[in-house]
Formats: sequence, C-alpha cells, structure tokens
Amino acid sequence: MNDLEKEIRINIVKQALLLNRKNNKLQQLFGLDSKTVEQFLTASRLIVTLPHASPNIFFPKVSASWYARHLQKYDDSVFHLRVVLSHNNFGDLGWRPYAWWYLDKNKIVRKASLFTRNKKKKHVTVLSQPPIEKIDAIDMSEFDRSLSFLASGCINRAWSYITIMTSIERAAGLSLENKTLYITFDQLIMAIRQCKESSITQKINQFLSTRQARCLSSSGELQPCDYSSNSTILYDNPTNIALLSILGVKGVIGGQKMKNYWPEVAFCEEALGTQKSPMRVLLIPEDNQISQRVEPSSDILNQLSEHGIPYSQGIALSEHGSFAKFIDPFY
Repeated sequence: MNDLEKEIRINIVKQALLLNRKNNKLQQLFGLDSKTVEQFLTASRLIVTLPHASPNIFFPKVSASWYARHLQKYDDSVFHLRVVLSHNNFGDLGWRPYAWWYLDKNKIVRKASLFTRNKKKKHVTVLSQPPIEKIDAIDMSEFDRSLSFLASGCINRAWSYITIMTSIERAAGLSLENKTLYITFDQLIMAIRQCKESSITQKINQFLSTRQARCLSSSGELQPCDYSSNSTILYDNPTNIALLSILGVKGVIGGQKMKNYWPEVAFCEEALGTQKSPMRVLLIPEDNQISQRVEPSSDILNQLSEHGIPYSQGIALSEHGSFAKFIDPFY
C-alpha cells in the first residue's frame, strides 16, 4: 500500500466519524468501530460494490453484496467497501427511492411513500433532501419501526436510506461484521481533495480538469461545475469508477453493464497512474442460484405483482430471516 492510499483511507474514516460523531449506533452500523476501521486501513485486498442510496434493493441487485460475502468467505484478506451513490434521483426506477416497501406483521406488503413523484421533481437527488420522517405504522414490525426511527436521525435523505439498507444487509448476513464499511461516493471525492499536495495529486487534478464534474444546484438537481469546486460530488461514470483505484481497490463487483464501462475505466485509471496493477471487474456469475434459493411465497409474489415491483432484500429478510448466513448461491 502506498502513502496516498493510506492517506485517502484515513481521510475517509475521519470524515465518516465526524459525520456520525453524535450517534454510536450509526457508527457501529456503518463499520466505524475500531476493529473494522483497522481492517479497512490495512486491507491488502479491497473490493467495492456501488449501490444507489435507497431503502429498497431489489433482486437481482442483491447479488452484488452477496457475491462480495462469497468472495470474503474463501479469502479472509478481502475487505468489502460499499460505496453508495448518493446522487441518484427520484426518477430512478431501478431503485425506486421515492417509497419503501416492507412486509408488515400480517405478511402484507406495505408501501411507505417517502417523496411525492412528479415530472418537475423527478431529477431531484436524494442527497439534497432532508432525512425521512419516523414511520410508526401499527402493523409495522418492531425491526422495521426501529430502522425508520434510526434513519430519521440522519443528516439527509441519502443517509436515511443507507441506514435502512445497511441495517437490512447486516441482519440478512449480506455484509460481514468487521469486514464491511459503508461510505458515499461524495465522501471519496472529498477524501481525495483533502490529500496533501504532491506530484501524484497534481497529476490527478490535471486529469480531473479534463473530465465533466457535477455538483448540486439550488433545487437539488445535478449541474455541471468546475472540477476544482469544493462542491463537486461526482464525475462521469468511468472517471468515478477509476477514482476507486486511488484507494488501492483490486476489483469492482458488477455485471455486464459494468464490464461495458471497463475500456474507458481502464483508460482513466491509466491516466491517473496511481496503482501498479489495474483494477478488474469481478463479474457476478450469471449461473448463480439466487432466484431458486431465496424466492417469495406465492401470496407475496401476487402482492408484489399488484405493486409492480420485484422482490426486495428487506421483504426477503422478513420472509426468510438471515438468509445469506446459511445460503451461498454462487457454487
């Protein structure tokens, strides 16, 4: 591990601890306990997943974190960094961040509306919105109610969603204790900007000046901005992924869409020139048995069809318990 990798990892931890300094429960949840932090700071094999900030992760997207667990199971040196994309908007139909679907005590699929969807606001980012309000439905399970209460105390909507996502993944066994850390991509950008000036950081900044930077507008939407702006929260997709290499990341988990990005990612990574060996795509095996091993009951399936949504990891947790702790679908 080179000095720059160490510095950025330390910057990430400092930011995360400062962000959650008043809430020990959130620190523990996101992996900011001393043992996990030490594992992160010294990890020689760092792998990344890139979910969007949402209270829902639908199948087959659940396979990304599950595959990370699978890789960790067979290699104790692997550390999983879950880098959440907090700039997604309320028009995002792949993750549907405008609502939270959960299973109530009576096995009924419920929808908690979290944002009013309309054409004028569909490009508003979750990062720009206030945290969710507490959901105290009588028929909500104690676990889900506790998630909503915890999530309502976060600094913004993105972190509310990450709180729900992380809590479900921890309970389902999808993220390993002391081997998984949750951050947001805008935190990574900030951590890179906080590095001491050197010939390497000058090269990074020179490259970034040629890429499209984006920040938040006053209405909470993404807008172009100067790359050197302290308000920058992301770049174009290949650049975003390539920036992970500065952390010493060995591989990024994804499917065919990720693989399609890779030629330009590799170009960006080479231009950054911060890692001796290039990152690679860790393709999720297409012949996995997830759908056969964890599936909804016929009654739940009918309800999901009525709502027009796929099965989610939260509903799967309610139906099957800690499913990832005793099922490995990647043999």
